[in-house]
Amino acid sequence: ANRLAPFNPTCDHAKIVSLRLLNLTSSDVLFDLGCGDGQVLVSAAKMENAPRCIGIEFDPVFVAKANQLIRQELSVAQQEKIAIRQGDILAEAEETDMESDRIGARCRGLTLQKDSTAVYLYLLPQGLQRIEPLLNRMVEDRRQRGIAFRVVTYMFQVRCWTASSVDRTTKGEAPVYLYEFS
Repeated sequence: ANRLAPFNPTCDHAKIVSLRLLNLTSSDVLFDLGCGDGQVLVSAAKMENAPRCIGIEFDPVFVAKANQLIRQELSVAQQEKIAIRQGDILAEAEETDMESDRIGARCRGLTLQKDSTAVYLYLLPQGLQRIEPLLNRMVEDRRQRGIAFRVVTYMFQVRCWTASSVDRTTKGEAPVYLYEFS
């Protein structure tokens, strides 16, 4: 009942466009809500000056697949900057790290509500609508604390926001929306 979208991996070009639009640095904390098999986060973790990357996924099967991809694709140092957590975004409970070894070592204690500076979303319109209240609270919190905050959505836009830019260079000209808040 709390699924926000079916699994549909982001195409390679859309990953590149999304990460470019987010303009991430090593001081950022990127969250992918509904991260599936973690491909977007693994791509971010491979970047020069990679951010800390945290995925939240409802389905434990995809959490396991994401952790397997991390072990296969990333160096030990990169693995420390990425964590996949099983959790329900809508429950707003504190997510817990699933791995107890080096994976995610530099992400422990970071939460979506307090620490995220960038968010990636590939959710259906209904899923985006369901998390709008959470997103709006996060934007307001960042504004009050003077923290820049960016959100990228692939394919579908957040209905109550105006995009800072829209990139349509992906396959089929599927849009990637960037929202920037300061």
